[in-house]
Amino acid sequence: MRVLVISTDEDLIRVLRSRLEGSGFTVLFSSSLESSFLESGSVVPSLALVDDDAVPDELWQTKKFLGWLHHRSPVFVISQDECSGLGRSCDECFSKPDYLEPLMTSIQALADRLAS
Repeated sequence: MRVLVISTDEDLIRVLRSRLEGSGFTVLFSSSLESSFLESGSVVPSLALVDDDAVPDELWQTKKFLGWLHHRSPVFVISQDECSGLGRSCDECFSKPDYLEPLMTSIQALADRLAS
């Protein structure tokens, strides 16, 4: 399973890389939603994992990019503010700082569903 991690937070990236690759997932990285949108084409991830530090300040723009990703794969968001206002733009939302274990459980459940 390919997981696209969209974040500018080096600590978060390091932790996710270690946990995801250690669990056997292929991990792709991008520094922003805009970059992910512009660089798309050849690789469609099985899951887009979006850190709220990599999203535009404008809610309408964030919804546009998340909606575009959401049509291609499930979207999980890691957020400081519990994803307020994102509605149906993501499948699951995880709150900082205690996101890691619930996130990994959800990713593994998704991987299991995709494998069956």
